[in-house]
Amino acid sequence: MDKTTAAWDKTSSAWDKTSSVWVARSTGWRLARSALAVLLLIGASAFAGAVDSSPVLNAIKEAGAIRIGVKTDVEPFGYINSSGEIVGFEIDLAEDIAKRLGVRLIKVPVSTEVRFQKLELGEVDLLLATVGDSLERRKIATAIEPGYFESGVTVMLRPGQRLKDWNAVRGKTLCALQGAYFNRPTSEQYLLTLQTYKTVRDALLGVTGGRCDGFLYNAPAIKNLLKKAEYRGYTADLPEALVTPWTMFLRKSEGGKDFEKYLGDVTADWYRNGLINRAASTWGASSSRWPADQMALWNRKESNGKYTCDRNDKGQWTAECRRVEFVKSDDVSGLHALGLTLKENTGIDLSYVYDAYDRHQIGMGLAYTMLLTALSIAASLALGLVSATLSEARIPVLSRLVFFVMSLGRLIPPLLMMYFLFFAVGELLLTNYEVKLPAIFVAVMCLAYYSAGIIMIALHEATLLLRKTKPSFQLTLGTLASAIDHARWPIKQALINVTKMSMIASAIAIPELLSQVNLIMAEKGNLVVMMSTLLLAYYLITSFWIHAFTFLESRFYPSRQQS
Repeated sequence: MDKTTAAWDKTSSAWDKTSSVWVARSTGWRLARSALAVLLLIGASAFAGAVDSSPVLNAIKEAGAIRIGVKTDVEPFGYINSSGEIVGFEIDLAEDIAKRLGVRLIKVPVSTEVRFQKLELGEVDLLLATVGDSLERRKIATAIEPGYFESGVTVMLRPGQRLKDWNAVRGKTLCALQGAYFNRPTSEQYLLTLQTYKTVRDALLGVTGGRCDGFLYNAPAIKNLLKKAEYRGYTADLPEALVTPWTMFLRKSEGGKDFEKYLGDVTADWYRNGLINRAASTWGASSSRWPADQMALWNRKESNGKYTCDRNDKGQWTAECRRVEFVKSDDVSGLHALGLTLKENTGIDLSYVYDAYDRHQIGMGLAYTMLLTALSIAASLALGLVSATLSEARIPVLSRLVFFVMSLGRLIPPLLMMYFLFFAVGELLLTNYEVKLPAIFVAVMCLAYYSAGIIMIALHEATLLLRKTKPSFQLTLGTLASAIDHARWPIKQALINVTKMSMIASAIAIPELLSQVNLIMAEKGNLVVMMSTLLLAYYLITSFWIHAFTFLESRFYPSRQQS
């Protein structure tokens, strides 16, 4: 057994016997390369404090080679070209790592199914093989931050199936790869039947052979497949779902060691020196928002000239430069740390408290819902008062017509009116005249029409009651206050009902609140917490308006306030 093989044995299971043929190099050459790697590591560790030495990195320097697990069947990330060479976007990144370390690159083909097994068994030193980052995968291996790519999942459908919504694929049978992170969440959420295969080639044969309705896979790879002649007529119109960063992985035992931090600094440098952008352009690797968002983030600088994304005293990247789901309570401070501590100790995930984006979206959703409620209350009250005044004005034809039309409104459920206007009249206007009905206007008018009819009837009955003691009483703008005094209770109840109905209407007119709640549930899985939060939010909004009505009632009619 030569020295090179012995070095690998210290940190991994076994070195392939054939590697010794080309790994052996002169001692001088090997020392020079190792010295270069050490110099490169100095900058990575100088500011992050002392870190443990990596056995894997030591073995790489000793052997003069790095074994990187790569894909060979996922174009354009890693595939075998016509010359029999393994090339692609990820291969360019792997070659840059080897160049920086001053060692030879060994490209070890891996499949989705067994890539983590190969990593743990020491058959590869590093995975750079279309691996999506997730909390589950971080339990078995060490993820490198930041990720070098970002992608969601979509479906390539057989000809004749132009489906554009994920709900439309419910119940479909799809081919997929064994071990893909998105298999379980998509099958559970959309009730899919998955046939899993070891390789992309086998999965595609399942699709073309008619065993599956489509292929469930990462969107950029499917986009590349659709360019090929053999998939003419196939479509992939579904929006990307489960957008996830791709990252490199080391063995679990490498967590916190110098090689992990070195690779993180290398990835950050890829964004800063433009290698990521150049490689993505060369190979046509792109996603919906990547790499633009990450390029901007990792190149942003503070007023003092330092990068926004820098390592702290613990050697971690600043929280705003990391994925929210991977940040721990001891990585942050203040409200963020409090929220994460609660999550880690109890499992209760109040992300809308500690996560700035979730907090903003939920806040905007609540603000829009309050706005819809306020507009609906004002419109209901105004329309009810005007309708009551006109119907009692004894104007020929007009008074009776107003009374009939508004009485009819209180008999039609407002939700039914909204659906009719949105999906029947709205579709007709959009198709034939390219006129789009403003959603919030339609919602307010439907709620106001329904509630105003109730208010008008209440004022009409109050007028009849007042005429029993004063036969000459006439409902006008001057006598409206007296009629309201006798009709306060039904009017108040009508307006309270408006606040309740506006919550339902917001799901159609301004769905920001419900959409964000659904998004948080889909991404973080905290169904009970978010549904409880939604119920509490609706309860508090309704309580606010009830107290507001009670306050106004006591302010304007203090002597006859009803309990």
